[in-house]
Amino acid sequence: MIYWDPNPTAFTVPYIGLPIRWYGILFAFGFALGFPLFKAVLRRFFFSVPEYTELEILRPDLLPQWGKVKKEIRKRLNENITQGMVRTSFPIRWRREVEKSGVAQKEKVFARLSFDCELAPFVLGLYRKAHLIADRFVIYVLIGLIVGARLGHFLFYEDLSEFFSDPWEIFRTWEGGLASHGAAFGIILAVFLFTVKLRKVTDRISWVRLLDFLTIPAALCAALIRVGNFMNQEVLGKATTLPWGVIFGHPVDYDRVTARHPVQLYEAFFYALVFWILWRLSFRPRMLSSEGRLIGLFLILVFGFRFLIEFLKPEQSVLIDGSGILNMGQLLSIPLIFLGFFFYRKSYFA
Repeated sequence: MIYWDPNPTAFTVPYIGLPIRWYGILFAFGFALGFPLFKAVLRRFFFSVPEYTELEILRPDLLPQWGKVKKEIRKRLNENITQGMVRTSFPIRWRREVEKSGVAQKEKVFARLSFDCELAPFVLGLYRKAHLIADRFVIYVLIGLIVGARLGHFLFYEDLSEFFSDPWEIFRTWEGGLASHGAAFGIILAVFLFTVKLRKVTDRISWVRLLDFLTIPAALCAALIRVGNFMNQEVLGKATTLPWGVIFGHPVDYDRVTARHPVQLYEAFFYALVFWILWRLSFRPRMLSSEGRLIGLFLILVFGFRFLIEFLKPEQSVLIDGSGILNMGQLLSIPLIFLGFFFYRKSYFA
């Protein structure tokens, strides 16, 4: 068997004595990696629709050579983009990204990028727009994830009477207690709310398409979070006699002498595999343009696996006595799996 007893605290901040745990580091690392990945996927989608919209004309009054009406400016710019007329140079790294994107009609994209550089103060360029959306979107996702995961933990796994006796406990996230199913619902709600605000910037991205783009960094972040659970010695599996069973030195709420399935690593490996699959699929224009296909595949794979892996976990909810066939994690996974099939099938009829 494998004995595992790391210190969950990576280091302590000098002078103030604030402990920094591995879980928090991996959580933050997931967001740090996910941010540029999300922007890259967003840009590849914009490459597939390089024509200007009226929302992207910021200062029509300062473009007399194109006309003062947004509609007329957009029409004239798009005529030149259709003809592939490159007006000025743009960074070579942009060209390389377009070449690797797999998008058709690259000449149109090059023409759009050249106009973005030439008319930078007056139009909202593709790169600037992608950064603007991602910069604000990450705040919504972070709030939706933490609030949803925390509320989900108390609603699905804890006795609510304890919460009402100490409501401030919901803010003590460092004590543990984040439910992935609650996080999923929280993120979906946050994406829907963000889409309402997004209409001021673009009319080409719906909340379902935004969920499509989010699946790639979400899968990577989920894999890193499960590694953080392994470092914290929490979310443990059932007892096992297999040679890779792990004896945790200081497990949360379990004994120290029983070898258990390292289900955290099982999930981390599978979520990393889902990330790789979705990332590769995002380079296929048809997959990226099919609204609902990526989020559908994500929900089916992630929560389908979650349903299966729960057979290797003891019941974690105080609301279920553990005598039934399914535990709380499986019951919560079922609606998300059906939602995944709904999105995936919807993409064929869109």
